[in-house]
Amino acid sequence: MVALSKIVLYLIPIIALVLLGWYYYGSEGGFSKLESTVETVEGYVPNISLGQDELAGGRVEIDAEHREAILRLNETINLMLHGTETNCFVNYSGFPELDEDGTSLTLTYNSAEDKTTVAITGGAGGSQTVTDLELEFEGMQPCVIAGNERITQQFYESYLDPGTSQSPSSAFNPVNSITIAYNTDGHNENRINYGAGFEDFEDGGWLFTPDKRHICFFPTKQGDIGGSCDGDGEEGLDDDCLTDTNEDESIPYRVRHNSLTTCS
Repeated sequence: MVALSKIVLYLIPIIALVLLGWYYYGSEGGFSKLESTVETVEGYVPNISLGQDELAGGRVEIDAEHREAILRLNETINLMLHGTETNCFVNYSGFPELDEDGTSLTLTYNSAEDKTTVAITGGAGGSQTVTDLELEFEGMQPCVIAGNERITQQFYESYLDPGTSQSPSSAFNPVNSITIAYNTDGHNENRINYGAGFEDFEDGGWLFTPDKRHICFFPTKQGDIGGSCDGDGEEGLDDDCLTDTNEDESIPYRVRHNSLTTCS
């Protein structure tokens, strides 16, 4: 569009000169005299060409760290879908700060085709589609460990609180859409929206799958001052459950001590 605008700006004075020349020289012999006039003007006009990228809009550039994080997420989800384990956890390393008007991801589940697509936006104003990073996962539906206090409490009792009864089948919440983006409502940080508005997303980079089909993300709530992990809120688990490596009920602690299954 920038190159096209420049061409238009250069054409306007050329057309004006042509019309003035025609008026000045008259119709007889006008073409031959105007030819030399136009050739003179051409010497002052830069050579502008429109490349294929400019005509097609070009590749939308996003921060290299954002691109790497998205590719890691893609690899991790594929590992979980095609691995051998169920009720398992894996760390995709999380996202760097995605920046205001920066990069965002939207996962959308198509029930008719039983697949999830991931649209990435970024570039100018954070609103351009990054076509070379569009992802698609056959046979996958996104889920969250949030949305209902029963879900978070059941998850906590099933996986994080030793000695309590387990009922993993009811410990996750399937959803049709998830957006991950930098959000300024409250704290300025990466947040997650699964249909109930943006929630905190201090996930520590962890994902969970109960069945190699549902891939669950972890919205979070602000942890207690004492740093203890619990699952008593519909917003999600305490962020301590995902980020505190010394908390014996946290996911990183229990994975490190082989108390939880790692996806492979």
